[in-house]
Amino acid sequence: MQRDEPKFWPLDPLYDTPVVLLAQHLNALPQAELARSGEVCWLYNHPIRYVKVGGLVIGVDPKHPHASDTRVSVTLDDGTGLIECVHWKGESDTDDAWRHTISIYKHARYVQVHGKLGRFRQARQLVVQHAWAIDDPQAESLHWLEAATLWNECYQDKFRRPGLVQKLEQQQQQQPPPQPPQPPSYAPAGPRPVVAGAGSPSAPPASEELQALVLQAMRAPGAERRALSASEIHKELPRGPAKLAFKLADVKDALRALDEASRVYVAQEGRDPLYRCV
Repeated sequence: MQRDEPKFWPLDPLYDTPVVLLAQHLNALPQAELARSGEVCWLYNHPIRYVKVGGLVIGVDPKHPHASDTRVSVTLDDGTGLIECVHWKGESDTDDAWRHTISIYKHARYVQVHGKLGRFRQARQLVVQHAWAIDDPQAESLHWLEAATLWNECYQDKFRRPGLVQKLEQQQQQQPPPQPPQPPSYAPAGPRPVVAGAGSPSAPPASEELQALVLQAMRAPGAERRALSASEIHKELPRGPAKLAFKLADVKDALRALDEASRVYVAQEGRDPLYRCV
């Protein structure tokens, strides 16, 4: 089964969604990644971090939790296996709020929780974020039904990356690898050719130097937030020999080269297109 790299995991809707599971499924999930922030597991080809489970409370540590305790460890039994949970007192929890929370975990009471996957002493553990007691005698059966329905109708469907992401990947694979920058070539010493009647040096062909000047002009204060035409960019070139050396046609050639290299893009088509930096 093909599984995505970690950089694509947030694209899966189940990555940030509490997945409804039974204990036997939860404890059998293969691990994808273990980090300080928690554990990521594979559900088919879905990377998941959060789960929702339910079961009867069969163990509480400490047995008689107090408001001064910073955590409560709970063992739930849903009929298919055991689920080890830990509920930590939050920094913003008042003593009254924490007393209400720990009062939920009474022996033989049916409780549902959802939280984040984690590990403790090489065993899977659920770090509880929310918990609530349910007195309905059908609650366990309804949880089983919800888990089975989602398993068959949702979780078994393979995750596929969005079409736009696949298209961008194909374009990146088709692009040739970037070439190392070439050292600038210098013309031999001597008088530079002068255009008759103009008194200015002739324009060299579009080069990396000109492309760098074009990008510098497009990123100048006051220009970086709007689309610019070739003539506007030519006017924004730094004053000095460079502006005299390059003509408007050279700037257009440089913009076409930068567009092909995906360093600028055409923001508005037309007779005189407008460009913006990527």
